Amino acid sequence: MTPKILTEYAFAVVATVVLLAIPGIVHSPAFLDFMIRVAAMALFATSLNLLVGGTGMVSFGHGLFYGLGAYAFALLMQRTDLTLGAAVMVTMAVSATTALVVGGICIRLRAIDKGSIVYRDDIAGLRANADIRSRYLAI
Repeated sequence: MTPKILTEYAFAVVATVVLLAIPGIVHSPAFLDFMIRVAAMALFATSLNLLVGGTGMVSFGHGLFYGLGAYAFALLMQRTDLTLGAAVMVTMAVSATTALVVGGICIRLRAIDKGSIVYRDDIAGLRANADIRSRYLAI
């Protein structure tokens, strides 16, 4: 192994130990909520990096399934008496069913239509985020 890879592994081990120790040190519900949100965003970033960075594939609706899964899970946990494991299984079933429907539609489209869908979604995302970017990033 090269020194760079060893350094990256050492950093990952130290970061994991620190993150696992935080809940035992800090006993604040607000901080716990913050850490849950950070973990959710880290999961999203990791999956997007795997899809786009590692494989080079462009995501055709990555945010759709991420948002749908999070929304379905939150509703199931708030409005039903399902256990955590059951809610996860139902959420996966909802996401898989949606993937079958969306995939069935997209697979029948011609190449130009697929590009149009991706372009339209990108433009919609840029418009929605333009105000946020200009306000906070001074762009």
